[in-house]
Amino acid sequence: MQALRTIFTEAGCDGTLFAERLRDGAHLALDPDRPVALASVFKVVVALAFARAAVAGEIDPTERVMLASADRTPGPTGLSVCADDAVLSWRDLAYFMMALSDNAATDALTERVGLARVKATLDALGLRNMAVPGTMREELDGVAADLGFATWRQVQDAQAGGMGEEARVRASDLGRIAGSRVLDPARGWRGTAREAAQLVTAIWSDRAGPAEACAQVRWLMGHQPRSRIASAMPEGVRAWGKSGSLFGVARNEAGVVEYPGGERYIVAVFTRAHVPFERGRDIEAAIGEACRVAVERLAGQPAESR
Repeated sequence: MQALRTIFTEAGCDGTLFAERLRDGAHLALDPDRPVALASVFKVVVALAFARAAVAGEIDPTERVMLASADRTPGPTGLSVCADDAVLSWRDLAYFMMALSDNAATDALTERVGLARVKATLDALGLRNMAVPGTMREELDGVAADLGFATWRQVQDAQAGGMGEEARVRASDLGRIAGSRVLDPARGWRGTAREAAQLVTAIWSDRAGPAEACAQVRWLMGHQPRSRIASAMPEGVRAWGKSGSLFGVARNEAGVVEYPGGERYIVAVFTRAHVPFERGRDIEAAIGEACRVAVERLAGQPAESR
């Protein structure tokens, strides 16, 4: 759709989108099968794998786990920036992962669930183009390796000037960061807008696992404090979702918007900035505007037979 493409281009990014009316599957899309970097949208898959395991009795969601401050995965929110050791249940870590996009909580939960179970969840849903190849720590350390450092913490130290001027410049090279393996849809944490929407649709229709597990993930997605996909919607629209941002390049969200009459739409949007760390507000506004345009067009379409 040229109108959607123009919205993204004028905001300084490329974009892909898939929108679907939940009750009958009517949909529209922009480049929905183009591979994209998932950023933190992949956390929906971890949440689903955790919920399925908990409902099956394979994980006790109330079990407490201690996350030591000295060994937590870096990140800008939640436990990643807390100063002290913390003790939480697995289900509370799932909340931190989804509501705050907490990297430390994500890695603790991912390690407990296991990457094999995460992959099995994707396989069970037929999401062949979606991949979660490692933890957040491995993702960050992959960027560090591409910048010539051993770990992401070294990158942070270098950016702060603690390793000399040459290291500071190298650690702050936006071009090398944008070209990193983790932002490469062929190698990193990856998927497509179509499959991200399929994942959310399966969760909302109780086809992603036991109904109790799907309900748990819906609850988690309902606690994200701010929705990009609903930001341009009319007053009274409700939203559930999981956003993701990565190194000033990727800004994404997948979720559900519900209009006051009860009609629900699944929307997945993935963007890639033309220039890293520039025009972030414009790109976020474009995500909301593209979703509004897509949903309004779907609202005017006749019902489809499944």
